[in-house]
Amino acid sequence: MTGLLLFGKARSVLLGFAALGLVALVTRLAGNRVFQLRADESSQVVPWAVLTPLLSACACGLLARSKFAWLERTAARSVVALRTSYSAVLLLAAAVVTYLVTTAQTTASAPQGWASAERNLLGLTGFALLGAALIGSAASWVLPFALAAAALTVGGARLLPWGWLIRRDGDAPALGTAAVLVAVGLLAVAFRGTREPRGDVT
Repeated sequence: MTGLLLFGKARSVLLGFAALGLVALVTRLAGNRVFQLRADESSQVVPWAVLTPLLSACACGLLARSKFAWLERTAARSVVALRTSYSAVLLLAAAVVTYLVTTAQTTASAPQGWASAERNLLGLTGFALLGAALIGSAASWVLPFALAAAALTVGGARLLPWGWLIRRDGDAPALGTAAVLVAVGLLAVAFRGTREPRGDVT
C-alpha cells in the first residue's frame, strides 16, 4: 500500500481528472463554433473529432509526468504495472470526455462522429505518451500537435501516416494505425517511464 501511495503522490492524479474536466468544459462551452487554421475562405476547418481528442491526448501526455521518474528507474520493485494502470485510467477518463463532447457537438450524419473521435484519441494519446517517454512530459504535446497539423494541411486522408486522423468512422486502416500508436505509447511509458530532469521533485 505504501508503494501505491508514493506512486500516486508522484503523480498529480486529482489534477489529472481536473484537467480533463477542464477540456470537457472548454470544448462544451465552445458550442457549435467552427475552428479554422486561417481566417480566409480557403482555411481548413478543424473538426471536433480531431480537436477534442487532441486536447485530451495532450493532457494525458502532460499528466504522465512523475516527480520521481529517475528514482523509479532504479527502484527495487517494478512499477510497470502501476504505470500501465495509471495511463489506462487517464485514457479511459479521456475517452469518456471525448465521447460526451463529440456526441454533443456533431450530428449523426457527420462523416466523423464519436467513433472517429475515440480512434483519434487512441492514436494521439499514444503519440503523447511516446513523447513523454522520449523527450519529457512537458514537451509531449509537440508530437500530437504536429501530427494533427500535418493531417489537416498536408496531403489529406490519402496519406496514412497522418491522414488516418481525418478518415471517416469505421475506417479499418485508420483504426489499426491508432491501435498500434497507443500500444507503443503505453509500452514506452510503462517500461521506460517519462524522461524528466534528475531530482525533479517539485
